[in-house]
Amino acid sequence: MKKICFCLLFFICLLFSSCASVPNMQSLLAYQNENATLQLQIHDGEIFSAHLVLEEGTFLLTFQDDTRKEISYRQNADESIRILYREKEIPIENSELLKCKEWFSLFRLSAEKHLWKIKKEKLGGTQVFVCKSEGLTLYIDAVSKIPLKWKTDTIEIDVLHFERNAK
Repeated sequence: MKKICFCLLFFICLLFSSCASVPNMQSLLAYQNENATLQLQIHDGEIFSAHLVLEEGTFLLTFQDDTRKEISYRQNADESIRILYREKEIPIENSELLKCKEWFSLFRLSAEKHLWKIKKEKLGGTQVFVCKSEGLTLYIDAVSKIPLKWKTDTIEIDVLHFERNAK
C-alpha cells in the first residue's frame, strides 16, 4: 500500500513539475511592453531587411534595403499608421491594404484574445517555447524570453538581433 501511495504521489509531483516549466503566454509576450530594438528579416513574397523599434506602445519599422532605405512606418498605440520619408510624416487614412499593417499585427499579440498552445522544444541546440494560435507560430527563446521568429502561412519574420533599450 505504501508503494502504491508513493508511486501515485511521485507521478503527481512529476506532472506538476513538468507543467511548471512552461510559463503562461502573458509572460512570454512581455517583450512587447519593453523598449527594444530588433533587427529583422521579413519574408513576405520578397525578402526585406528592417529595423524595428518598440517604444511604449509605438512601433517604428525602418527598411534597411538600398531601394527602401529612407522609408519608415510608425504605428502608434491607437494603431494609426504613418509613413515617414526624409523627415516628412504622412498619415495613412486607410491602412488596411498595407503589408506593414499585417506585420505590425504580429508585433502586437494578445495573450487573452487568442487560445495559445505552448510547447517547450529544443531547436538547433537552443531551448525555445513554440507558441501556436490561429495560423500563427511564435518562437521565443526559453532563457531570455525574447522572440526569435514569427511565422504564418504567408509571412515569416526572423529576429537577427534583439536589444533591450534603457527607458
